[in-house]
Amino acid sequence: MIAANAPRPSFFSFSALFLSGRTLLRLEIAYALFGLGSIGYMTFVVAYLRDNDASPAAIGVFWVALGVSIWLGGKLWANSISKSRSGRLASLMYLMMAVASSIVLTSTTATALLASGAAFGSVFVAVVAATTHLIRLHVAQEFWTVTLAGFTVWFGVGLTVGSAATGIISDSYGLSAGILVSVITLAAAAVVAALQSAPTELET
Repeated sequence: MIAANAPRPSFFSFSALFLSGRTLLRLEIAYALFGLGSIGYMTFVVAYLRDNDASPAAIGVFWVALGVSIWLGGKLWANSISKSRSGRLASLMYLMMAVASSIVLTSTTATALLASGAAFGSVFVAVVAATTHLIRLHVAQEFWTVTLAGFTVWFGVGLTVGSAATGIISDSYGLSAGILVSVITLAAAAVVAALQSAPTELET
């Protein structure tokens, strides 16, 4: 019943919104790059670690650190997210993921894997919350659902392209090259997200 009574903006009104000065194009591109970069790391990091003689214990430490930090990440970032108005916080999160991904390229010790997993996991879900918060600031309430859907589609495109591209690169040039592509892509997401300005006024 609620869905039936919900506002249903037309295609033209939705297009007009995104052609206005309050565009979220930069944030949306960064979100697609997030999907593209994160999937390569998440998919191939364990294969890379095994290929580089990381011990089972170190890999176990990595998974525990990743899982616990994902669980805690939303709580750790909640206050900062609530105060965010531009893409700077999302940019910081993408940069943290890029740095976290790069750590495994320099060392596969338990300490390094703990740092990589914890840093990556702490922002992996939090950046989704940060993006949702920015959408609510930039977009009128009746457009929230369709805008979130659009972001989700582009994130999915990034996941699909990223997994295929990273797989091809890893097969051709080695697993380290695939991880490096993830690092570069996430760094690019950080740069693009930083260009997203704060809204000129809050939508109600």
